[in-house]
Amino acid sequence: MITDLLNDILSNPVARTAITRAQDARDAALSAQETVMALLNLPTAAEVETIAHRIKSISQRLESLEDAIEDLTRLSTTITKISRQLSDLDTRLSTTV
Repeated sequence: MITDLLNDILSNPVARTAITRAQDARDAALSAQETVMALLNLPTAAEVETIAHRIKSISQRLESLEDAIEDLTRLSTTITKISRQLSDLDTRLSTTV
């Protein structure tokens, strides 16, 4: 029943013309909106989405760098401890010889 009604509407040239004009008006409004946004130096929704994606990507990279820095800090601490132990061992060996 609804399908038949929709088919009747879409087969009607007046209805089809009205739908086409509505779509054209929508496209014109979107174009005008983009122009106004550009003139006001405001980003479009697509630009905001792109920026949000970039920020998320940068955030993930920063987290990876923070993790790597923590690993390097732990490694540096371990190397310092080993160096001290070797130095202590060298000192003990020097005094025993």
